[in-house]
Amino acid sequence: SLVSYLLDITDVNPLDHKLMLFSRFLDVGRLDSVDIDNDTDPRIREQVLEYIIEKFGREYVTQIGNYGTNKLKSSINDVFRALNAEYKDVLDATKNISQDEENEDVETVRKNHPKLDKLLKEYKDSASVIEKLRNQIRSIGQHAAGVIVSKLNILENLQIYRTSTGRFVTANTEGGDFHELSEMGYVKYDFLSLSCLQLIEETSKLIKENYDGIVEQISED
Repeated sequence: SLVSYLLDITDVNPLDHKLMLFSRFLDVGRLDSVDIDNDTDPRIREQVLEYIIEKFGREYVTQIGNYGTNKLKSSINDVFRALNAEYKDVLDATKNISQDEENEDVETVRKNHPKLDKLLKEYKDSASVIEKLRNQIRSIGQHAAGVIVSKLNILENLQIYRTSTGRFVTANTEGGDFHELSEMGYVKYDFLSLSCLQLIEETSKLIKENYDGIVEQISED
């Protein structure tokens, strides 16, 4: 909040309202860099992003990519598909694997699933290959809100791919267990779509139209 105020992003001084002591800064386990959130009406989020791109330059603004990783079940399916195992046998072996078990190693899970254990024994070394695939990056996508605005040309300093709409997206990611961009000195901006902002706007409009009233801006208090 203080950084946003000093950069003139907001006009609310957090020192005046005792907004400095966020739990995040008091948590010794949170060592990752902070980010800046910008809340927008969902109807204008794309316009906001285009404004940022036009203001700072297309080569200096990029959205952030994210990774999809192999879970246990998808790793099992991929390995046995490559081994030409019967689809029905693989389905029977994996259909009862729970969400919690998706994060466990194959040797632990096979103990609770006899059909999976039988299939693993039938195909020698399949268990070790499955374990090597588990948690590996499977795909790259796009962060729902994250944007980087850089003073350096991103095409010269980051791994970038271009979407079908012409927007740039980083092959590096930020969030969760990944801190690749912050470790390189970049700060993530989250441009969030909040339906409540749309609701406030539409409610204000209805009040003005139907009750001939004037909805004043909410004061910073």
